[in-house]
Amino acid sequence: MKKARKAQGKLDSANVKGSNETHRSGSGLPPMIYEQAPVGIVESTLQGECIDANEEFCRMVGYEKEQLLGRGIKDILFEKDYPIVMNLYHQLVEGKIPFYTLEKRYVRKDGEIVWVEAKRSLVRTSDGQALYTIGAMLDVTERKQAEEKYQRIVKTANEGIWEIDKEVRTVFVNSRMADMLGYTVEEMMGRSVFEFIFPEDYAEGEHRLERAKQDIPTRSDEFRYRRKDGSELWVIVSTTPKLDPQGNFLGSFAMFSDITELKKAEDALRELNLELENRVQQQTAELQAANQALLEQLSERKQAEELLRSWAHIFEHADWGIATVLDDTFVMVNPMFAKMHGYAVNELIGRSIYDVLAPESLADTHEQIRISYETGHHVYENKHIRKDGSIFLAWVDTSIIKDGDNNVLYRAISLQDITERKRAEEALKQSRQYLQVLSRRLVEVQDEERRAIARELHDRVGQNLSALKINLTMMENLSLQDRMQQSGTRIQDSLKILEETIKLVRGLLIELCPAELDAYGLKAALESYIDEFTPRYGINIVLNIENESFPRLNPSLEITVLRIAQEALTNVARYAQADQAMLSLRLENNTIYLTVLDNGIGIEASRGQTPHIGHGLKIMRERAEAFGGTVTVGMAEGKGTKVEASIPLAGAGITS
Repeated sequence: MKKARKAQGKLDSANVKGSNETHRSGSGLPPMIYEQAPVGIVESTLQGECIDANEEFCRMVGYEKEQLLGRGIKDILFEKDYPIVMNLYHQLVEGKIPFYTLEKRYVRKDGEIVWVEAKRSLVRTSDGQALYTIGAMLDVTERKQAEEKYQRIVKTANEGIWEIDKEVRTVFVNSRMADMLGYTVEEMMGRSVFEFIFPEDYAEGEHRLERAKQDIPTRSDEFRYRRKDGSELWVIVSTTPKLDPQGNFLGSFAMFSDITELKKAEDALRELNLELENRVQQQTAELQAANQALLEQLSERKQAEELLRSWAHIFEHADWGIATVLDDTFVMVNPMFAKMHGYAVNELIGRSIYDVLAPESLADTHEQIRISYETGHHVYENKHIRKDGSIFLAWVDTSIIKDGDNNVLYRAISLQDITERKRAEEALKQSRQYLQVLSRRLVEVQDEERRAIARELHDRVGQNLSALKINLTMMENLSLQDRMQQSGTRIQDSLKILEETIKLVRGLLIELCPAELDAYGLKAALESYIDEFTPRYGINIVLNIENESFPRLNPSLEITVLRIAQEALTNVARYAQADQAMLSLRLENNTIYLTVLDNGIGIEASRGQTPHIGHGLKIMRERAEAFGGTVTVGMAEGKGTKVEASIPLAGAGITS
């Protein structure tokens, strides 16, 4: 009677309860094996209502058998999986497919989600008429949870991860790698790795691909990639080739660390050394990178298993430290993290993070952790302590990992030892300081040469002109005695020209080497210059020295400040169309401040009329920068131009 109901496509669930033995015999399994099978077994009507289930299936979904009978697939299936499952179920019942296999989710009676690998087929009569369906369910919840765990680690990793197949096409890339190259993950999928390499690096890329095909892994090699905007991306790359059991190349995985900024710092340091050491031949680092490849097409389960193993491999073999932390206690650490601190992995698991922090970093680390939880992601530097007590400087990248309900799961930490990078930065800083010293020395040499020229003009030209004046005076007296009126007039003209020449030479001497600057200091030199400037250009200059007793400075610094003031006032006379200006000088907080303010047409209008005004501004800036100072130029309030210079006294300070 039961078989007749199945043949009609509908079964009375109430009657089925008393005929389980018939179903089990129909499934071909003895009752004891049916009930104690290690996989869940469920039988359903052609419409999807449950008519029988063994103990393992009941355990999976959390229902008693009596509670399951008569329930439809939709009653216990995860909502998003229902359309997919029913589509396959209808195809099975209609005879379009002999069976189907897929991974799906059930909702247990207590609301928990359970993942199963399901295989369902159709039971027919001897004449081929459909009776009911039978499904075998394998609980794969733990595997799916492990996959999700490693997926989160890879997706939130602070290093780039890239996977290619044997045709060097991209089949997986995490968001960090895509961000490094300026693409989205979707834009990179399916594209050849050579699309992200500069043409001149193709040969090296082919060489690295051949090494990968020979199962030769690479560790911590530097290589250059091309970003979407055409700029360079320098990385440290580690690759692992993927081979099948026969040794055929299937592809590779690679991990990338962005060292672009470090490369820029190295290049800047190299350029400075070339400039300061007469352009020493540039040394370039040998670039290496391994090409990547993707697995051949596998089944969904095989791909998931391979990917899971790959993620575990990444965690175990990363060239940077990786750790997960919960409640400031280490939950997981990779071998590199433990090695950095001089511990074995099992020695760190369960220990407080503060056991590996230098004492002087403890207070600051509390604040950095607070910021991490506040922003979700934070990068900072602090000092770590090894097991042997030695200290090293670390770059820490922290991400807060949350579940779908925004609950914190753990804190993911990536750690890199940046001791060598800091040393390089310090070397770069010292090179820049050395360049400033050289520039300052150049200014001193220039002024020394001007003093030498001034002495030459004074000792030679001045004496010669004076002697010529005496000679001409004598000639004038002789001409008068000889009554040569015409010659006397010419001599008088010559005397006038000589007097003007002497004045010009003296003015040049003052310009090249202001006597007041050497004798009395900067204040006196500025006053003298303004006294000559005002009648020459017809511009009223107000000098405001805020310090009551302005001290003497280092001679090279005094001449620099004077030259900046002279250049600024010269620009006022040439371009500003002003009739008034104010020059202010003050010493405050161990810094010289010089300000020149005029009531002219303003800097923007001046630039429009005189393109060469920028040359004077450049000279002023170069003079100030030689002493670590700055010069800014802008519009004054209301009208005119304002030039401000600030020069610290460090390295060239007060002498008396």
